[in-house]
Amino acid sequence: MNEDARELTVIGLGGGGCHIAATLAELATDDTDWQLLAADTDTESLKHVQGVERVALGQEWVKNEGCGGDAVLGERATSASADELKRLLQGSRMVIVTAGLGGGTSSGGVRVLARLLREMEVVSLFV
Repeated sequence: MNEDARELTVIGLGGGGCHIAATLAELATDDTDWQLLAADTDTESLKHVQGVERVALGQEWVKNEGCGGDAVLGERATSASADELKRLLQGSRMVIVTAGLGGGTSSGGVRVLARLLREMEVVSLFV
């Protein structure tokens, strides 16, 4: 079990989702009891996301540069990081996934994340 996991986890997937996670981190109060994650293939973009745990997805596929709007590459990159995502999400009772669906990391990655959460039997909401 991930000792940092909370009953509720919010994960921002891709550029748009990471921006939402960062905004939620800014709005969170000291008594907010949730886990915030930001997962993206673009490591340069991830450097600017503060207040959340960051996950660089599938670097063997994208070499730090993101997916460039390629949903198939986004799916492969997210699949390559499935074990790390599973470790971070373990112990969560509900996961909210925020994603922009602009065509790259999130468009491909939501399929992988949905499958993973279903296998883990975690209640999930995708927005």
